[in-house]
Amino acid sequence: MVMRQSKDETNQTQDLGESWSPYKPLSQHRDCTRLLRIEAAKDGDPITCSLFEVIFGDRPKFGALSYMWGDGQAGQTITLNGVGFNVRQNLWDALHYLRKHAPDTDYWIDATCINQKDIPERNRQVRMMHHIYFRAQTVVVWLGKRYAEYEAALPDLQRLGHDKPSNEQFNPELPTDSPRTDSAERSFAEKLYNDDYWKRLWIIQEIGLAQKIKVCFGNSATEWKQFTQFITMHNSGSKGPIRLERQREEKYTGSNTLLQLLQDHKEADCQDRKDKVYGLVGMASDARGFSIDYNKSVFEIWTDVMEFMNRHSLFFDRDIISIGHLVKFLLTGAECDPLQQILGLYAPREVKQSSMKYDSSLCTLFSIFEEKI
Repeated sequence: MVMRQSKDETNQTQDLGESWSPYKPLSQHRDCTRLLRIEAAKDGDPITCSLFEVIFGDRPKFGALSYMWGDGQAGQTITLNGVGFNVRQNLWDALHYLRKHAPDTDYWIDATCINQKDIPERNRQVRMMHHIYFRAQTVVVWLGKRYAEYEAALPDLQRLGHDKPSNEQFNPELPTDSPRTDSAERSFAEKLYNDDYWKRLWIIQEIGLAQKIKVCFGNSATEWKQFTQFITMHNSGSKGPIRLERQREEKYTGSNTLLQLLQDHKEADCQDRKDKVYGLVGMASDARGFSIDYNKSVFEIWTDVMEFMNRHSLFFDRDIISIGHLVKFLLTGAECDPLQQILGLYAPREVKQSSMKYDSSLCTLFSIFEEKI
Protein backbone atom coordinates (compact mmCIF):
# COMPACT_ATOMS: atom_id res chain seq x y z
CA MET A 1 0.00 0.00 0.00
CA VAL A 2 5.10 1.54 1.79
CA MET A 3 6.02 2.18 1.44
CA ARG A 4 2.85 2.87 2.99
CA GLN A 5 4.88 5.34 4.60
CA SER A 6 5.83 6.09 1.78
CA LYS A 7 2.43 5.18 1.93
CA ASP A 8 1.06 6.09 5.06
CA GLU A 9 3.71 6.77 7.68
CA THR A 10 6.71 4.71 8.35
CA ASN A 11 5.79 1.57 10.19
CA GLN A 12 9.03 1.16 12.08
CA THR A 13 8.35 -2.35 13.09
CA GLN A 14 11.38 -3.16 15.16
CA ASP A 15 12.26 -1.74 18.51
CA LEU A 16 14.64 1.13 17.74
CA GLY A 17 17.08 -0.24 20.26
CA GLU A 18 17.22 -3.64 18.61
CA SER A 19 20.41 -4.27 16.66
CA TRP A 20 19.12 -7.32 14.81
CA SER A 21 17.34 -6.89 11.51
CA PRO A 22 15.24 -9.35 9.50
CA TYR A 23 16.57 -7.81 6.29
CA LYS A 24 19.50 -8.69 4.11
CA PRO A 25 20.30 -6.14 1.39
CA LEU A 26 18.58 -6.84 -1.89
CA SER A 27 20.83 -7.64 -4.80
CA GLN A 28 21.44 -4.79 -7.21
CA HIS A 29 19.39 -6.57 -9.84
CA ARG A 30 16.93 -3.90 -10.91
CA ASP A 31 14.01 -6.30 -11.14
CA CYS A 32 14.00 -8.00 -7.74
CA THR A 33 12.03 -7.80 -4.52
CA ARG A 34 11.26 -9.85 -1.43
CA LEU A 35 8.28 -12.11 -0.86
CA LEU A 36 6.78 -13.17 2.46
CA ARG A 37 6.05 -16.78 3.36
CA ILE A 38 3.71 -17.43 6.29
CA GLU A 39 4.45 -20.66 8.13
CA ALA A 40 1.50 -22.99 8.63
CA ALA A 41 0.18 -23.19 12.19
CA LYS A 42 -3.01 -23.44 14.21
CA ASP A 43 -5.30 -20.42 14.51
CA GLY A 44 -4.14 -19.41 17.96
CA ASP A 45 -0.43 -19.85 17.34
CA PRO A 46 1.95 -16.90 16.88
CA ILE A 47 2.61 -15.67 13.36
CA THR A 48 5.98 -16.77 12.00
CA CYS A 49 7.16 -15.63 8.56
CA SER A 50 10.24 -15.70 6.38
CA LEU A 51 11.44 -13.43 3.58
CA PHE A 52 13.16 -14.49 0.39
CA GLU A 53 14.36 -12.61 -2.66
CA VAL A 54 12.89 -13.15 -6.12
CA ILE A 55 13.68 -11.83 -9.58
CA PHE A 56 10.65 -11.02 -11.69
CA GLY A 57 12.35 -12.32 -14.78
CA ASP A 58 11.99 -15.77 -13.21
CA ARG A 59 8.19 -15.29 -13.19
CA PRO A 60 7.59 -16.00 -9.49
CA LYS A 61 4.06 -16.86 -8.42
CA PHE A 62 2.75 -14.68 -5.62
CA GLY A 63 -0.13 -12.64 -4.30
CA ALA A 64 -0.05 -9.00 -3.17
CA LEU A 65 -1.88 -7.54 -0.20
CA SER A 66 -3.77 -4.24 -0.35
CA TYR A 67 -4.82 -2.96 3.07
CA MET A 68 -4.88 -0.01 5.45
CA TRP A 69 -1.90 0.43 7.72
CA GLY A 70 -4.08 2.08 10.34
CA ASP A 71 -3.03 4.53 13.01
CA GLY A 72 0.31 4.61 14.78
CA GLN A 73 -0.81 2.72 17.86
CA ALA A 74 1.17 -0.31 18.96
CA GLY A 75 0.14 -3.48 17.21
CA GLN A 76 1.29 -7.07 17.52
CA THR A 77 4.61 -8.87 17.25
CA ILE A 78 5.33 -11.50 14.64
CA THR A 79 8.53 -13.43 13.99
CA LEU A 80 10.15 -12.37 10.72
CA ASN A 81 13.30 -14.19 9.65
CA GLY A 82 13.80 -15.16 13.27
CA VAL A 83 13.49 -11.59 14.55
CA GLY A 84 10.66 -10.09 16.58
CA PHE A 85 8.92 -7.61 14.28
CA ASN A 86 6.05 -5.29 15.20
CA VAL A 87 3.14 -4.89 12.81
CA ARG A 88 -0.02 -2.89 13.21
CA GLN A 89 -3.21 -4.61 14.24
CA ASN A 90 -4.90 -4.63 10.83
CA LEU A 91 -1.92 -6.32 9.17
CA TRP A 92 -1.71 -8.81 12.02
CA ASP A 93 -5.38 -9.70 11.41
CA ALA A 94 -4.71 -10.01 7.68
CA LEU A 95 -1.77 -12.36 8.27
CA HIS A 96 -3.98 -14.61 10.40
CA TYR A 97 -6.60 -14.61 7.65
CA LEU A 98 -4.08 -15.45 4.94
CA ARG A 99 -2.46 -18.19 7.00
CA LYS A 100 -5.84 -19.85 7.43
CA HIS A 101 -7.39 -19.32 4.00
CA ALA A 102 -4.38 -19.23 1.63
CA PRO A 103 -1.62 -21.20 3.34
CA ASP A 104 0.32 -22.11 0.20
CA THR A 105 0.68 -18.62 -1.27
CA ASP A 106 3.65 -16.30 -0.94
CA TYR A 107 2.81 -12.61 -0.63
CA TRP A 108 4.25 -9.23 -1.33
CA ILE A 109 3.33 -6.92 1.57
CA ASP A 110 4.91 -3.49 1.71
CA ALA A 111 5.35 -3.24 5.49
CA THR A 112 7.32 -6.48 5.63
CA CYS A 113 8.89 -6.90 2.20
CA ILE A 114 10.52 -3.47 2.11
CA ASN A 115 13.12 -2.32 4.58
CA GLN A 116 11.38 0.94 5.41
CA LYS A 117 14.54 2.33 7.04
CA ASP A 118 16.55 1.93 3.84
CA ILE A 119 15.52 4.97 1.77
CA PRO A 120 17.39 3.98 -1.43
CA GLU A 121 15.72 0.56 -1.30
CA ARG A 122 12.36 2.18 -0.67
CA ASN A 123 12.84 4.45 -3.67
CA ARG A 124 13.59 1.48 -5.93
CA GLN A 125 10.68 -0.58 -4.62
CA VAL A 126 8.16 2.25 -4.97
CA ARG A 127 9.23 2.62 -8.60
CA MET A 128 8.45 -1.09 -9.03
CA MET A 129 5.07 -1.12 -7.33
CA HIS A 130 3.04 -0.92 -10.50
CA HIS A 131 4.94 -3.98 -11.79
CA ILE A 132 4.41 -5.82 -8.51
CA TYR A 133 0.64 -5.37 -8.43
CA PHE A 134 0.36 -6.03 -12.15
CA ARG A 135 2.36 -9.27 -11.94
CA ALA A 136 0.67 -10.62 -8.82
CA GLN A 137 -1.56 -13.59 -9.56
CA THR A 138 -4.12 -12.18 -7.14
CA VAL A 139 -4.36 -8.91 -5.25
CA VAL A 140 -6.04 -9.50 -1.91
CA VAL A 141 -8.05 -6.52 -0.67
CA TRP A 142 -8.27 -6.79 3.11
CA LEU A 143 -11.09 -4.70 4.61
CA GLY A 144 -10.69 -6.05 8.12
CA LYS A 145 -12.10 -8.63 10.48
CA ARG A 146 -14.73 -6.27 11.94
CA TYR A 147 -17.16 -7.36 9.21
CA ALA A 148 -17.43 -10.80 10.79
CA GLU A 149 -20.45 -9.52 12.74
CA TYR A 150 -22.46 -9.48 9.51
CA GLU A 151 -21.82 -13.11 8.70
CA ALA A 152 -24.66 -14.35 10.90
CA ALA A 153 -27.14 -12.09 9.12
CA LEU A 154 -25.67 -12.77 5.69
CA PRO A 155 -24.47 -16.37 5.74
CA ASP A 156 -24.24 -16.70 1.96
CA LEU A 157 -21.68 -13.98 1.35
CA GLN A 158 -20.12 -15.96 -1.48
CA ARG A 159 -23.19 -15.04 -3.55
CA LEU A 160 -22.56 -11.29 -3.39
CA GLY A 161 -23.46 -9.77 -6.73
CA HIS A 162 -24.67 -13.02 -8.27
CA ASP A 163 -28.09 -11.55 -9.08
CA LYS A 164 -26.70 -10.43 -12.43
CA PRO A 165 -25.60 -12.88 -15.12
CA SER A 166 -21.83 -13.27 -15.14
CA ASN A 167 -21.69 -12.36 -18.84
CA GLU A 168 -23.60 -9.10 -18.37
CA GLN A 169 -21.49 -5.99 -18.99
CA PHE A 170 -21.07 -4.14 -15.71
CA ASN A 171 -21.71 -0.41 -15.93
CA PRO A 172 -21.53 1.38 -12.56
CA GLU A 173 -23.22 4.48 -14.02
CA LEU A 174 -26.44 2.67 -14.83
CA PRO A 175 -29.07 2.43 -12.09
CA THR A 176 -29.80 -1.06 -10.85
CA ASP A 177 -33.24 -2.58 -11.00
CA SER A 178 -32.48 -5.19 -8.37
CA PRO A 179 -35.55 -5.91 -6.21
CA ARG A 180 -33.45 -6.52 -3.09
CA THR A 181 -34.51 -4.43 -0.13
CA ASP A 182 -33.23 -6.51 2.76
CA SER A 183 -32.19 -4.03 5.45
CA ALA A 184 -29.27 -6.09 6.79
CA GLU A 185 -27.84 -6.44 3.32
CA ARG A 186 -28.32 -2.75 2.59
CA SER A 187 -26.61 -1.82 5.83
CA PHE A 188 -23.74 -4.16 5.06
CA ALA A 189 -23.31 -2.72 1.56
CA GLU A 190 -23.35 0.81 2.94
CA LYS A 191 -20.61 0.05 5.44
CA LEU A 192 -18.48 -1.60 2.78
CA TYR A 193 -18.97 1.34 0.43
CA ASN A 194 -17.99 3.87 3.11
CA ASP A 195 -15.03 1.96 4.49
CA ASP A 196 -12.00 4.21 5.03
CA TYR A 197 -9.97 1.80 2.91
CA TRP A 198 -11.44 3.34 -0.25
CA LYS A 199 -10.03 6.76 0.69
CA ARG A 200 -6.44 5.49 0.44
CA LEU A 201 -4.35 6.89 -2.37
CA TRP A 202 -2.27 3.77 -2.97
CA ILE A 203 -5.24 1.59 -3.87
CA ILE A 204 -5.56 3.54 -7.11
CA GLN A 205 -2.71 1.51 -8.57
CA GLU A 206 -2.99 -1.54 -6.29
CA ILE A 207 -6.50 -2.20 -7.59
CA GLY A 208 -6.19 -0.40 -10.89
CA LEU A 209 -3.35 -2.62 -12.12
CA ALA A 210 -4.44 -5.93 -10.61
CA GLN A 211 -5.17 -8.85 -12.95
CA LYS A 212 -7.39 -10.58 -10.42
CA ILE A 213 -8.80 -9.23 -7.15
CA LYS A 214 -10.26 -11.00 -4.16
CA VAL A 215 -12.01 -8.84 -1.55
CA CYS A 216 -11.74 -10.26 1.98
CA PHE A 217 -13.61 -9.17 5.09
CA GLY A 218 -14.36 -10.93 8.36
CA ASN A 219 -13.96 -14.61 7.53
CA SER A 220 -15.36 -14.26 4.02
CA ALA A 221 -14.19 -13.37 0.54
CA THR A 222 -15.63 -12.64 -2.87
CA GLU A 223 -14.34 -11.84 -6.34
CA TRP A 224 -14.01 -8.17 -7.33
CA LYS A 225 -16.71 -8.27 -10.00
CA GLN A 226 -19.29 -9.75 -7.65
CA PHE A 227 -18.26 -7.27 -4.97
CA THR A 228 -18.70 -4.19 -7.17
CA GLN A 229 -22.01 -5.48 -8.50
CA PHE A 230 -23.26 -6.04 -4.96
CA ILE A 231 -22.25 -2.50 -3.96
CA THR A 232 -23.93 -1.04 -7.05
CA MET A 233 -27.18 -2.85 -6.27
CA HIS A 234 -27.45 -0.92 -3.02
CA ASN A 235 -25.72 2.36 -3.79
CA SER A 236 -26.07 4.84 -6.62
CA GLY A 237 -22.91 6.77 -5.72
CA SER A 238 -19.81 7.08 -7.85
CA LYS A 239 -17.01 6.88 -5.29
CA GLY A 240 -15.00 4.12 -3.67
CA PRO A 241 -15.10 0.73 -5.37
CA ILE A 242 -17.48 1.99 -8.07
CA ARG A 243 -15.04 4.68 -9.12
CA LEU A 244 -12.14 2.24 -9.04
CA GLU A 245 -14.01 -0.19 -11.28
CA ARG A 246 -14.52 2.58 -13.81
CA GLN A 247 -10.84 3.44 -13.64
CA ARG A 248 -9.89 -0.19 -14.21
CA GLU A 249 -11.90 -0.10 -17.42
CA GLU A 250 -10.24 3.15 -18.50
CA LYS A 251 -6.64 2.07 -17.93
CA TYR A 252 -6.40 0.65 -21.44
CA THR A 253 -7.73 3.82 -23.09
CA GLY A 254 -4.78 6.03 -22.12
CA SER A 255 -7.07 8.44 -20.28
CA ASN A 256 -5.23 7.99 -16.96
CA THR A 257 -2.78 10.83 -17.57
CA LEU A 258 -0.62 12.16 -14.75
CA LEU A 259 -2.47 15.47 -14.68
CA GLN A 260 -5.86 13.76 -14.68
CA LEU A 261 -4.85 11.47 -11.83
CA LEU A 262 -3.47 14.37 -9.77
CA GLN A 263 -6.72 16.26 -10.25
CA ASP A 264 -9.07 13.32 -9.67
CA HIS A 265 -7.41 12.04 -6.51
CA LYS A 266 -6.27 15.19 -4.75
CA GLU A 267 -8.45 14.33 -1.74
CA ALA A 268 -7.14 10.76 -1.39
CA ASP A 269 -5.48 9.92 1.93
CA CYS A 270 -1.82 9.23 2.60
CA GLN A 271 0.28 10.19 5.58
CA ASP A 272 3.41 11.03 3.62
CA ARG A 273 2.35 13.84 1.30
CA LYS A 274 5.13 12.96 -1.15
CA ASP A 275 2.95 9.99 -2.03
CA LYS A 276 0.35 12.38 -3.44
CA VAL A 277 2.67 12.32 -6.45
CA TYR A 278 4.70 9.14 -6.05
CA GLY A 279 1.60 7.03 -5.43
CA LEU A 280 0.09 7.99 -8.79
CA VAL A 281 2.95 8.02 -11.30
CA GLY A 282 2.82 4.23 -11.64
CA MET A 283 -0.75 4.46 -12.97
CA ALA A 284 -0.18 7.40 -15.30
CA SER A 285 -0.07 6.57 -18.98
CA ASP A 286 2.35 9.44 -19.68
CA ALA A 287 4.70 9.39 -16.64
CA ARG A 288 7.20 6.77 -17.72
CA GLY A 289 10.67 7.75 -16.54
CA PHE A 290 9.53 10.01 -13.72
CA SER A 291 12.11 9.90 -10.91
CA ILE A 292 11.16 8.81 -7.37
CA ASP A 293 13.35 9.89 -4.47
CA TYR A 294 12.03 10.17 -0.90
CA ASN A 295 15.17 12.06 0.13
CA LYS A 296 13.99 15.05 -1.88
CA SER A 297 12.16 17.96 -0.29
CA VAL A 298 8.58 18.75 -1.28
CA PHE A 299 9.90 21.75 -3.23
CA GLU A 300 12.26 19.52 -5.19
CA ILE A 301 9.43 17.07 -5.94
CA TRP A 302 7.18 19.96 -6.97
CA THR A 303 9.93 21.16 -9.31
CA ASP A 304 10.35 17.62 -10.69
CA VAL A 305 6.64 17.41 -11.47
CA MET A 306 6.48 20.79 -13.18
CA GLU A 307 9.66 20.24 -15.18
CA PHE A 308 8.62 16.73 -16.21
CA MET A 309 5.18 17.87 -17.35
CA ASN A 310 6.66 20.89 -19.14
CA ARG A 311 9.36 18.82 -20.85
CA HIS A 312 6.80 16.31 -22.11
CA SER A 313 4.19 18.96 -23.02
CA LEU A 314 1.64 17.54 -20.58
CA PHE A 315 -0.14 20.85 -20.05
CA PHE A 316 -0.99 24.00 -21.98
CA ASP A 317 1.09 27.09 -21.24
CA ARG A 318 -1.99 28.95 -20.05
CA ASP A 319 -2.53 26.32 -17.33
CA ILE A 320 0.95 26.43 -15.80
CA ILE A 321 -0.03 28.57 -12.79
CA SER A 322 -3.15 26.60 -11.86
CA ILE A 323 -1.26 23.32 -12.16
CA GLY A 324 1.55 24.73 -10.02
CA HIS A 325 -1.00 25.58 -7.34
CA LEU A 326 -2.53 22.10 -7.60
CA VAL A 327 0.80 20.31 -7.15
CA LYS A 328 1.73 22.58 -4.23
CA PHE A 329 -1.59 21.77 -2.55
CA LEU A 330 -0.97 18.05 -3.04
CA LEU A 331 2.51 18.21 -1.53
CA THR A 332 1.88 20.65 1.32
CA GLY A 333 -1.86 20.82 1.89
CA ALA A 334 -1.57 24.61 1.65
CA GLU A 335 -3.54 26.85 -0.65
CA CYS A 336 -1.65 29.73 -2.23
CA ASP A 337 -2.20 33.15 -0.63
CA PRO A 338 -3.72 35.52 -3.24
CA LEU A 339 -1.35 38.30 -2.09
CA GLN A 340 1.57 35.93 -2.66
CA GLN A 341 0.36 35.35 -6.22
CA ILE A 342 0.27 39.10 -6.90
CA LEU A 343 3.71 39.70 -5.40
CA GLY A 344 5.00 36.79 -7.43
CA LEU A 345 4.48 38.80 -10.61
CA TYR A 346 7.49 40.86 -9.53
CA ALA A 347 9.74 37.90 -8.71
CA PRO A 348 13.26 37.99 -10.19
CA ARG A 349 13.58 36.35 -13.57
CA GLU A 350 16.56 34.25 -12.44
CA VAL A 351 14.54 32.62 -9.65
CA LYS A 352 16.09 29.16 -9.99
CA GLN A 353 18.31 27.15 -12.27
CA SER A 354 15.96 25.00 -14.25
CA SER A 355 15.50 23.36 -17.62
CA MET A 356 12.10 25.03 -17.91
CA LYS A 357 11.59 28.04 -20.12
CA TYR A 358 11.33 31.16 -17.97
CA ASP A 359 8.66 33.75 -18.58
CA SER A 360 6.50 35.96 -16.38
CA SER A 361 4.14 33.07 -15.67
CA LEU A 362 6.99 30.84 -14.54
CA CYS A 363 8.33 33.56 -12.24
CA THR A 364 4.90 33.62 -10.65
CA LEU A 365 4.93 29.84 -10.52
CA PHE A 366 8.20 29.60 -8.59
CA SER A 367 7.01 32.34 -6.25
CA ILE A 368 4.45 29.85 -5.00
CA PHE A 369 7.23 28.15 -3.09
CA GLU A 370 9.05 31.27 -1.91
CA GLU A 371 7.33 31.06 1.45
CA LYS A 372 8.57 28.45 3.92
CA ILE A 373 6.83 25.11 3.78
